[in-house]
Amino acid sequence: MPKRKIEIMCPKCLWRPKPQSMWQCRPDCGHLWNTFDTGGICPACGCAWKQTKCPACHQWSPHGDWYKETLGDERVENRQADATVPATVRPRRG
Repeated sequence: MPKRKIEIMCPKCLWRPKPQSMWQCRPDCGHLWNTFDTGGICPACGCAWKQTKCPACHQWSPHGDWYKETLGDERVENRQADATVPATVRPRRG
């Protein structure tokens, strides 16, 4: 029996973030982190991002729409989360 798993991908273009993909918090914070590690909540200031911007297609989507539950190769449902996401994706430095 196929195993269920959660995959993370842009709901508009299906781009998939890598562990090293980074988003930056608002200007007064500026923290860089992978928003999917924290469900869209900045670990530095606690800002909860409700939308996530895709670095590939540059479109904003609700953070929860990025989480897709799959069963083997089939999408089971579109997971809705109350989470959030930051403004832009920046390459990791160092």
